[in-house]
Amino acid sequence: KKIAHTWSGLNLEYAPFKNTGVQILQQPPDVYEALDDNEVVLQNMKGNRFMGFFETQITDWAGKLGTVRSVLEVWLEVQRSWCSLESIFLGSEDIREQLPDDAKRFDGIDAEFREQMGDAAQFTSPIEICTASGREEVFNKCQANLELCQKSLSDYLEVKKRRFPRFYFISAVDLVDILSKGRNPP
Repeated sequence: KKIAHTWSGLNLEYAPFKNTGVQILQQPPDVYEALDDNEVVLQNMKGNRFMGFFETQITDWAGKLGTVRSVLEVWLEVQRSWCSLESIFLGSEDIREQLPDDAKRFDGIDAEFREQMGDAAQFTSPIEICTASGREEVFNKCQANLELCQKSLSDYLEVKKRRFPRFYFISAVDLVDILSKGRNPP
């Protein structure tokens, strides 16, 4: 009952990301604290020889909390990657021209991410949001595709750095900005 009461009072919060119209998840420290505490309590209950009557409830809660943790971890990783690549792949025509396959891949990721965020932002309950059917699979797929986009972008920037050695002293974001505006390297 205490675990159910704890989770009925927890909420996820969102904030707008730039001018994109996307609400992104804010770091949920209270949710992680509850996860840590409640997973330990459930593990201790599982080890108790008198758990028989409550075994179904304990197993159910352990499954829910495990799902919440795994979804939040991949969600925040996808969100971090999406936030860093969004302006590069959607705002830079040079990158879109130089990496057309990755630009198309990112367009698909962007659509899926926006859909997931739009759906998630309608709710605040971490249990309800994270256990939604297919959410973890979509985020895992987005993460795998974001890693491909990041690798292609890194390879592309490495070629540019070799061609213009002074680029080694410029961050990747600044380098993309310089290249997208068609400016000559410093």
